[in-house]
Amino acid sequence: MSPSLRRDLTSGALAASVSATSLVAYWLTHGSGPFWQDSGLFLAALKAGGGLLPPGYPVYLLLGRPFVTAFEWLLPGRPFAEAGNMFSAVWASLAAGLTCLSILALRQPGYRFLSAKSSSEELPSSAGWFGAWLGGVLTGLSYSLWFQALTAEAYALNAFFSAAVLYLVIRLGASGPIGADPPSRERRLALLLLVVHGLSFGNHPVTVVFLPAIAWLAWKGRAALANRRFLALALAAYGGSALVPYLYLPWAASAFPQTPYSGVASITGLAAQISGSQWSADARNYGWSFIRFKELPGQIWQELFGMGVLGLLVGLRWVARERPALLRFLALVLVPAFLLPLVYLRGGEYDFWLLTAYMALFVVSGAGLCAVFDRIQASRWPAGLRGVGILAVAVLTLIAPLRINPPLVDRTGYFVPEDFGRNLYRHLAPGAVFIAVSDQENALTYYLDVVEHERPDVVRIDAGVATTPWFARQLKSRYPAFEFEDISQGRATPPSTEEWVAALLRSSLKTRSVYMTTRLPVDIPAGATWTPAGGLWKLTAGPAGIDVHDWDYEYRNPDPMARPARDHAPEKMPDGSIRREPYTAQIRRFHAQAWTNLGDWSLEHDDFPQASSAYAKALATDPTLDQAGIFFGLGKSLFVLDRPNEALPYLERVGERLAPPLVAETALYLGQIYAGRGDAQKAEHYFDTVRLLAPEIGARLPPRAPAKR
Repeated sequence: MSPSLRRDLTSGALAASVSATSLVAYWLTHGSGPFWQDSGLFLAALKAGGGLLPPGYPVYLLLGRPFVTAFEWLLPGRPFAEAGNMFSAVWASLAAGLTCLSILALRQPGYRFLSAKSSSEELPSSAGWFGAWLGGVLTGLSYSLWFQALTAEAYALNAFFSAAVLYLVIRLGASGPIGADPPSRERRLALLLLVVHGLSFGNHPVTVVFLPAIAWLAWKGRAALANRRFLALALAAYGGSALVPYLYLPWAASAFPQTPYSGVASITGLAAQISGSQWSADARNYGWSFIRFKELPGQIWQELFGMGVLGLLVGLRWVARERPALLRFLALVLVPAFLLPLVYLRGGEYDFWLLTAYMALFVVSGAGLCAVFDRIQASRWPAGLRGVGILAVAVLTLIAPLRINPPLVDRTGYFVPEDFGRNLYRHLAPGAVFIAVSDQENALTYYLDVVEHERPDVVRIDAGVATTPWFARQLKSRYPAFEFEDISQGRATPPSTEEWVAALLRSSLKTRSVYMTTRLPVDIPAGATWTPAGGLWKLTAGPAGIDVHDWDYEYRNPDPMARPARDHAPEKMPDGSIRREPYTAQIRRFHAQAWTNLGDWSLEHDDFPQASSAYAKALATDPTLDQAGIFFGLGKSLFVLDRPNEALPYLERVGERLAPPLVAETALYLGQIYAGRGDAQKAEHYFDTVRLLAPEIGARLPPRAPAKR
């Protein structure tokens, strides 16, 4: 066996062990249900066969649908979501293995990245093997890759494409400059590189950040591009791999017309889907986020931890000295990769976009760990002490991700997202219309609708796609028995979301109850009534009462909101800025708002016992709430129920944050409480506020006592 073949087999076996190690970690921590954000949409698309939200993700679907079919055949009876989650796990493990291969390729004797001069250093092979393995495992156990390995979304496959592009570039540049007549090996690698990068666009468009680096690579090999035949072949391979997968979308729209995102039959519709023009063309989605910029060092630390960062610093120095051209290529990848989420502000989970950058950092960090091992192995320490030093570096490298990451990523026995979706459906009236307004509610109920066939009697409508030209057509195809007023006919532009919701309300109330996750400001038919129903709003044709059982939500996890988590879910603040929080913070707020709605309704209908109970549960659900309306409602209810001592602290927290009439009413209750306590000075202070803000009420108060001289 030749040395090169032996080296290749050893490299392959080492990379396979990295992938296997990562896959075992993913299997031990994977879940059997959907996760938050868009996971439910991806799972439903894998099951239903249609397309996905812009840009459509055709490569994800083309690879994912056969995978879940094979998974179900090999492991019958397992939950469908488990198959979708493990699809991500496989690609994440392969990304870790490719990182190991990239590190090994960089350290081959005689390697020269696009350079006429090969490296002069002698590389001790034993240190190189172990350092590359360690760098690969560090990649597989990193927070973002591990997190996405357990989530049915496009990010894990995106990490694989990023790792594959890096590996192919490293292999392509191994033999030095690309000449006018490159050998067949280099031509094959160049074409494969273009195909892989082209395919990556059909999975997630964030890999566009590789374009400057690939353009630089093409410029370095411009002599080879003078060959017109090779140039035509390269362009065909690149363009075909980037565009051909998108033909799946019009086919899927025709084959599965009942699924959303089916408006791709025309060239215009397909172009809009691919480009995501409703987002990419919106100038409000662009700017600069200094908050995200400040978070970058902390995010890199959370991926690499101490020894990984040390490896990165050493690796950067080693690459600059031994592979300077590669450093230029990596800079052309990393700069746009880190800049993209700083200037394109639409994406809430922008940190997972950085997996493209992280794959490059892990290659450099692994090379740096190899260099550290080289120093240890080349030292004059006794052999045993050198072995202890290498082992200590390995332990310090892996102990942080193994200790910190598992509680943050573990999905075993975690059912809260799926149970949350089931709770939305739990109390709907038979044959109801359910209009989902926010992303979480839409994704999870769509998953339950398509995958679990939950509540087939319910007409589920995604308000987020109501403005699309295909909305009415898809709704008719999905629910042929559902009669509604199609207000899109004869219009030059699609109706707004509010217009569609108003039309659906008019049509539905003839025979159905309507539920919404968020009550939009639309006109409702005469005689109809909005009432809270758990976390939803229910519209019925006539007066309706409250059923307190609508607030009975069930979760299999005993403390569903207590899961340790980092901030990923985007939350829009009143000033228009975006902050991030754990996913369960949004669900906690949903439940708190449900109790608040019940409190408001009960207060409006003078049901003070129920109002006080509901407001108290809202505050117990989310102790961080600082809403003057809740404090006022709870304080007033307790005051009317003759519990002034309990009402006092809540009323005092209202301050002047409400409209003047409510501030006056709050002051009236506080004045009476303090008067009852014999504190005339405080009572008069609040009564003066009443006299100022509500003179008609203040006129009925006892005259102010004259000040004592």
